[in-house]
Amino acid sequence: MKTGKSHLLPLILGLLICLSCERSGYYNDDQRKRLDLLTATRWTEQSTDSHDPENPIVCRQSWSFDKKGKASVTYKWTDKDGNTTYNETQYYDWTFTTENFAVIYLYSATHGDLFWLIEKLTADELRVKAAVMDPVLNPTIPQRRIVLQATMR
Repeated sequence: MKTGKSHLLPLILGLLICLSCERSGYYNDDQRKRLDLLTATRWTEQSTDSHDPENPIVCRQSWSFDKKGKASVTYKWTDKDGNTTYNETQYYDWTFTTENFAVIYLYSATHGDLFWLIEKLTADELRVKAAVMDPVLNPTIPQRRIVLQATMR
């Protein structure tokens, strides 16, 4: 019985030391900053499709990311008179794929895989290169640049 008690004391001391340590969470400071910047706002890109100069269409996509790994994008197109010609919201699951949080992986059973290589992430701007495969593992994959501006949620 004496041996059992002698093994219990180091275990209790170790547990007390672990419980008294300050924890910074699962993420390091840089990861937390990127996560906070990404999820703090709605990200919007707006462009004009002028295939028909008589009736240009304003195309707007707005992305939202939450900290639980859910994302949505709303596509809204309006004509020159402000009438909505297209309006759809798509939903994704998302995560970072690299330790430095440089690549966002978006998945939707309906819309497939999408990878965003982050070029710039500030409180005002999110600049990415989008691809259908991980650009870190497949650097020659065709990529499309997307520049999104922060807007209020």
